[in-house]
Amino acid sequence: MHFRILEEMALGMNDRYMEGNFHNSIRKERCSYWLLCLVIIALGIRIIGIRARDLYCDEAAMMLYAKMPWRGLVEILPRENYGPLYFIVQKSWNGLMEGYVWARLLSVTCGIVLVIALFGIGYHMQNRKLGWLAGLIAATNCFLVAFSQKIWSYIPCATFVTLTAWLAMQLIVNANLFEDAHPPSYNLKLIVLTAGCWLTATVAFYMHYIALPVLIGIALAVAWELWRVKAILRIWLLTQLAFLCSIAPWLKVLSMRAIAIAHGFHMKHTSISGVLDMFHDFSLFAPSIHHAILSARIVTAIGILAFGYLLIRGTLIAWHNLRYRFALSVFALGLLLWCIIAIFMPVWHPRALLPLAPFYLLIIAIGIMAHSHWRLYTWATLLIALQIASLSFYFGNDAYAEAQWRLAARYLQGHRSSNEPILHTSVLS
Repeated sequence: MHFRILEEMALGMNDRYMEGNFHNSIRKERCSYWLLCLVIIALGIRIIGIRARDLYCDEAAMMLYAKMPWRGLVEILPRENYGPLYFIVQKSWNGLMEGYVWARLLSVTCGIVLVIALFGIGYHMQNRKLGWLAGLIAATNCFLVAFSQKIWSYIPCATFVTLTAWLAMQLIVNANLFEDAHPPSYNLKLIVLTAGCWLTATVAFYMHYIALPVLIGIALAVAWELWRVKAILRIWLLTQLAFLCSIAPWLKVLSMRAIAIAHGFHMKHTSISGVLDMFHDFSLFAPSIHHAILSARIVTAIGILAFGYLLIRGTLIAWHNLRYRFALSVFALGLLLWCIIAIFMPVWHPRALLPLAPFYLLIIAIGIMAHSHWRLYTWATLLIALQIASLSFYFGNDAYAEAQWRLAARYLQGHRSSNEPILHTSVLS
């Protein structure tokens, strides 16, 4: 029964690619049109206020690092909390043009690519409608928008994790066709897909170490889906071995930095409140900061009910429908691994779980798609309205920025009173 996912998804693939040329061209034009709309929406939202927002201290530090000579930059990489590749990419990016707005555009670009990748995952899971809905939710999600406007490595990391999942999804879709016919073209295609998964996963890890639990979740989920296709499973396992070899040089550095990262700004151990905080930030992010405003309280209350219902509905649908189970497996395994890690080290924070956010939003989209006709459009409209309200609080009021600075000030005062050295400016992010 489990093998039916390959048959279902392969049939969907055949429907898309084995139709007449006329119908294929129409579908491609429509898909391109909807995808272009998503890109315009995502870009428009992410450039709002990008110049007006002040630099965080670690953003300023990143700007300074970008001006360092290459030799000096390479020397400090083992002592940094971010992945080494992000510093190299950011320095190369800043070399094209100066200014913090240009530096932030790297994250903006990655945020748009994330939306496109999520559209691709939803499209391969079901159809264009699910892909567009998932992409629209990601394009208007305040949590993703906020991090897409910072000179941080979180969004680039999450983008390459999502790209890895998108390639893995295509690998699952093509596996059944390979098993049935063994055409030479599929041999090459499967090798290209697995190599692409290795490349994007490696880039994600070296962008930021927070990618590792989610990448392990993707590896396990794909292995489970391919367990009946032994030839493809062997290729996948060899790819994971190559991935481990490629990240091994920095695993030692990561283990040495783990304690330092654990002392980061308001990090915690795993707790029920921490998990709820993660779901809150993934859903609304900004309104609860404006706790003194009645409209923010109303948005938060409605959002808790709406997102909670859709999460439960989407989880149940994904659990019983093999077509959607990949997204649920990645989210559940990634979250479980993070919970286990945070039991032993106080590294729990919603920003560290950001690579899980696209899969959470995909489950929400699945929950909406489970409804029919007018209920589907009603839930979609309500959800987008809640996210726009969250964005309005984020863009239109200084309370969020003021709250962040108050937290940073308390952190500095605590370290000053205890004479504890500040580990790095990135702990203030």
